[in-house]
Amino acid sequence: MAVSFSLEPEQRALLTPVGRLSTSRMCWAGCAFCRLAISSPRMSLPDAPPGLSVDRLQADDIAWDAAAFLKLRGGLSIKEPFDYWLHLIRRIKELSQAPLMAFSPVEVWYFHTQERRPVRELVRLLKWAGADFLGSGGAELWLSGLPLEWAPYRLTQSEWLTVADAARAADLRFAASILVPPTGLSLSPDSIKVLQDVKPHHLDVKPLVSDGTHLGALGNANVVVTASSVNQLRQHLPEVPVYVDWAEEPEDTDAIFGSAGAERVLVPIWEVLP
Repeated sequence: MAVSFSLEPEQRALLTPVGRLSTSRMCWAGCAFCRLAISSPRMSLPDAPPGLSVDRLQADDIAWDAAAFLKLRGGLSIKEPFDYWLHLIRRIKELSQAPLMAFSPVEVWYFHTQERRPVRELVRLLKWAGADFLGSGGAELWLSGLPLEWAPYRLTQSEWLTVADAARAADLRFAASILVPPTGLSLSPDSIKVLQDVKPHHLDVKPLVSDGTHLGALGNANVVVTASSVNQLRQHLPEVPVYVDWAEEPEDTDAIFGSAGAERVLVPIWEVLP
């Protein structure tokens, strides 16, 4: 893919240190690109280990003050009810003033189906508990035009839009996830139209890191491919900010991604596991 922008050293993205909190490492969804979850059969939910405990938030190794952005994420084999996670979110907000991205549409939909509670109620409660954003995840992988087998239990476009509409109704900001394969992004006109219509707070660009996943043979999306994809998104959606999740060494990526049009580079600095 050709790079269609020039490097402008003064046009830098903001390097943003991110703290990650994972509710569970168990998941039955089996997304081929996932590096977090330990795959488990869907029927193993009763045998799933406990999720992230509130007590774990008190650990001395959590540098709350160092994180400028927090992400609460997890798998789909968690025993705790939705209300438990509301309690945990409220405790997180007592410990940190950083903006908190809590769950993604796929997890909201999971609790909707498990507990038979309206999506709008769940989203309103997330905002009440202190969530600043509804997170991005693999739920909207169809936006990136990637194969169904990469995420067989992905949400349909209609389901994802239902959660997005609920977030808008609750005045809860939300992001849309864009997964960039090593060959570069290929957006369909339908995907662009959806993003133009829903107007997410930002696009969360996630370059594929295939090491240790079922997609290992594909390799990783490098910095050039990722920057070109950022530039492509900005050309189609000039008013939607772009954040890049970049887990590798961030040296010079603020200038590279900033020149491509990204506002932030999200750099993980710590992670809390159950």
